[in-house]
Amino acid sequence: MTTIQSIPPAEIQLRRHGHAMRSRLFAMALDSSDHRLRPVAAGRAAMRHQAGLIETMARASVSQLQTGWRLPPPRPDRPVAIQRHVVVPENAVRRCPLLAAPELGIRLAPVPFDVTLVDDHVAMIEGPANQDGVPVLFASTSDDVVRPLRDLRDDLLAMSDDIDALFAAPTTRQLEVARGLARRDKDVATARRLGASVRTVEREVAAIVELVGAQNRQEAAMILNGESV
Repeated sequence: MTTIQSIPPAEIQLRRHGHAMRSRLFAMALDSSDHRLRPVAAGRAAMRHQAGLIETMARASVSQLQTGWRLPPPRPDRPVAIQRHVVVPENAVRRCPLLAAPELGIRLAPVPFDVTLVDDHVAMIEGPANQDGVPVLFASTSDDVVRPLRDLRDDLLAMSDDIDALFAAPTTRQLEVARGLARRDKDVATARRLGASVRTVEREVAAIVELVGAQNRQEAAMILNGESV
C-alpha cells in the first residue's frame, strides 16, 4: 500500500502566500509605469553575471531562494564574514544531488520563486520573460518589495529542514569538479586547479554525469547551471 504524506497546514499556507506574492511581483514587473522593480539583465548568462556583481557588494548577508537545481558558485574570500542562506525545494536536490555538499549550507523548504536578498536591502527577482521569451532579472530597493521578501525568507528558514538528513553528501572534490564542469572547463584545467590527475578528473566527471541523470557532459553542465535539458 502506498503511503501518502500529508502536507502540514502551515506549509500549505506558506505555499499559497508565496505564490500570491509571486503573482503580485510579476504583475509589478510587467507594469512599465511601476518603477519599484527594474530590469537589470536578460538571458541566463547575463543574469548570473549581474547577480554576481550585486552580491559582491554585500557587507553582511546574502540570501538565495531558488526553485531550481542551480549549483551555487564558490564563496569568495572576504575580510569580513558574510552570512549566507541558500534555500531550495527537496525536488531540486533530487535533480542535482551535488547540492547536498555540506560546504554549500543549503536548507530545504518549499521555495515559490527565485529571489536573492543582499544585505536585506536589495532584492533580485527572476521575473517574467520578455517578448522574445528570454528570462529577465529584476532588482529593487523599494521597501514595498524587499520587506515582504525578507519575511518570506524568514518563514522559509523557520520551516526548513537539514539537507544531510535526507541526502548523502558528495565529496569536496566532486563539488569542485562539478563547478569546473558547470563552467565548461577542460578536464586538464580542472586537474591542474585541484592538483589531481586528468584521469581522476575524468572519472569524477563520468560519475557526475551519471549522478545528475545526463546523457553527456554538455547536458550535465546545463543541469548544474539550472537549465532545462
